[in-house]
Amino acid sequence: MELRAGQVAVVTGATGDLGRALARRLAAEGLRVVLADTEEEPLRALADELIAGGAELLARTVDVGERAEVEALAGAAYDTFGAVHVLCNNAGTGRGAPGPLWEHDPADWRRSFEANVLGVLHGVRCFLPRMVASGEPGHVVNSAAADGGCAPSGAASVPAATGAAVVALTETLRAQLAAAGAPVGASVLVPGPYALDGAGPPASPAAVAEVAGRVVAGIRGGRFWIRPPGAGAEAE
Repeated sequence: MELRAGQVAVVTGATGDLGRALARRLAAEGLRVVLADTEEEPLRALADELIAGGAELLARTVDVGERAEVEALAGAAYDTFGAVHVLCNNAGTGRGAPGPLWEHDPADWRRSFEANVLGVLHGVRCFLPRMVASGEPGHVVNSAAADGGCAPSGAASVPAATGAAVVALTETLRAQLAAAGAPVGASVLVPGPYALDGAGPPASPAAVAEVAGRVVAGIRGGRFWIRPPGAGAEAE
């Protein structure tokens, strides 16, 4: 997909390390950006920063685990800008559950699946029908927690399970879009060491900016896998 100034990109989880980097890079490419996050103050700070740099944007506090809130976000985005070309379903949590699986509280799993998996599904359901109906080129990037489920370990079992689900969801979405002849692509962003909600160790701004650059390159190249440097080869 060709990215052009004036197109519209949505970024959920916009105040996490990766979300901020994505918003900054997409705005630098000249896209108008729709920012969504549950944290109002960091969201406003990011919006003020981007506006000061000349970006045109819309910012909304949204819990992606609640479909009605994502529907309202989609309505506001289309009411404000009239289109959406790039959808980054980036909200989620990298927090796991302590101890062995047989001691886990199902509530920890439920919260993670609501944010990491249902949040992606809600984004797809609320934005994609209008993206496809527009007939314009578009792209969906779904962020998968914990290395996409490829290397689960100990405390990472919950986010790893959600990451695997997002990879499978995105594979299905990509195949269905191709079968329908839709001009919309789909990629999965495997964040590697970078937690979607900033729960991990502090990330280097330069490192996450490089990941955001890889997302932009992945959108332009129509790639399925998008990974941080050193996290493995990118392949269809």
